[in-house]
Parts: sequence; structure tokens; C-alpha cells
Amino acid sequence: MTTQDHAPPRSVLEDLPGDLLIWVLIVSELAVFGAGLLAFLVVRLGDPSGFAAAQDQLHRVSASINTVVLVTSGWLAARATREAQAGRVGPTRLNLALAGLLGIVFLVLKGREYADAIARGLGTPRRTPSSPSTGCSPASTRPTSSPGSSSWPWSRSVPAPIRSRTGRSSGTWWTSSG
Repeated sequence: MTTQDHAPPRSVLEDLPGDLLIWVLIVSELAVFGAGLLAFLVVRLGDPSGFAAAQDQLHRVSASINTVVLVTSGWLAARATREAQAGRVGPTRLNLALAGLLGIVFLVLKGREYADAIARGLGTPRRTPSSPSTGCSPASTRPTSSPGSSSWPWSRSVPAPIRSRTGRSSGTWWTSSG
């Protein structure tokens, strides 16, 4: 008998393609993404009409374009890695430049989405000097004086919570009772 006949069995981790840390990253990303989807499900079940009203504020076309842009830029970055490993400098640079360009497209689209949301008055509630320091109720952060009369020059009035189709506030699921 030789020593090859008695070699210890290989572990599952040794058969994984790539480095173990990449797999730790992938599994952790899946866990975080799954937790986010679960949170959306809980919110949707807790306030379906408010969730639907908030969903109406989304830019569906822009989100679809951004998804294609991000997937394509990731694919181009992966291609650049393969080209670099093969020693091909020109194709590596081209793929990285295209991935970077798509990153700029993503930022421009997101910037337009955020600018539109801000213009419509959507955003996080802002605290005023008279608001409590705890809790997250939009009603508690609304200034009592007229807009612009606050001692904070950057503060502005906070719009009322989005009303659902039934007239109920969509902010009821996150409003603090403090």
C-alpha cells in the first residue's frame, strides 16, 4: 500500500471554486438581501394600502434601467478580470472603462430620482429645535411656526405622511409612540 491509498478525504470547502473569503462575502450578501426582502414582506403585510401608496412614488423604469446597468457593469468587471489574467491589457482597459462609464450612468439616474423625490417633498423627517430628540414620528417633527421662520436656516417644513387610497396614513407602521 502507498500513502496515496490512505489520503484523508477532501473537505467540501476545498472543492469550492475561488477563495473561501469570496464565499463568505457571497453568503453574507445573500443573508442581508434576504433580511431586506423579509422586512419588505413584513411591512407590506402590516400596511398593504400604505405600502401600495408608497410604491406609487417609485421610478419603475429608472429602477429597471439601473438593474440592467449594474448587472452589465459587474459582468464587464468580471470580463476585465479574465482579460487581465490572460495578460491582455487592451481588452482589460476597455472592459474597465465601460464598467466605469456604466457606474456614472447609474449615478446620474439615481441623482435624477433623488432630485425628483426631493422636489416632490419626499424624504426623511427633519428635527426642529422644538421637536423631541427621540422617536421618529413625522407629526412630532413638523414645525409649529410657519416655514422659514425657524432659527435653523436649513430646516424646512416636513410634508405630511403619504395618504393611502383609503385616506389612512402610510406612516402608521413606523410612527413612534414616544
